[in-house]
Amino acid sequence: MPRKFYGTSDMQHITLRSVFPLTSLSISSPLEAPREACLCVEGPKEHLLFLHPHLINLVKQTLYREHDHWGVWVGVQQHDRPPKLVLWYKFGTSLFDKIELLEHKFRRDIVFYSDLKLAEASVLEVVCFGHTLIKSVIGLPEELEKNGSITFPLL
Repeated sequence: MPRKFYGTSDMQHITLRSVFPLTSLSISSPLEAPREACLCVEGPKEHLLFLHPHLINLVKQTLYREHDHWGVWVGVQQHDRPPKLVLWYKFGTSLFDKIELLEHKFRRDIVFYSDLKLAEASVLEVVCFGHTLIKSVIGLPEELEKNGSITFPLL
């Protein structure tokens, strides 16, 4: 049985911050994960509620194929305590796979399927046993022809 993951407060996590303009949402993944990787979205409840239908749309738009080598979004869960969203993706389990999922695939797909606007720069952080191993500023995914147009509401 896998251990419980505590999001950005976990001792081992990969986190993407400043993903969208006008919100402090953060998206994290455990370093160790089963074949279905989870992305934990944390932040203001109002922004989680705004994002939830967009994540459902993302899952509905990507069809599951048993031997899909590119990976697929397979589900989304809403939690009240603490408020968070968990998005499930079936793909690889290596550290590189999880970094690529946060840094590239999630951001590319959320623009493509939901037209959400990404921040021009985000911060990717890898923490292992409480020590930051990687902290890097990343730009928009290269294959995006244009950024999305839908922004989060002001709080």
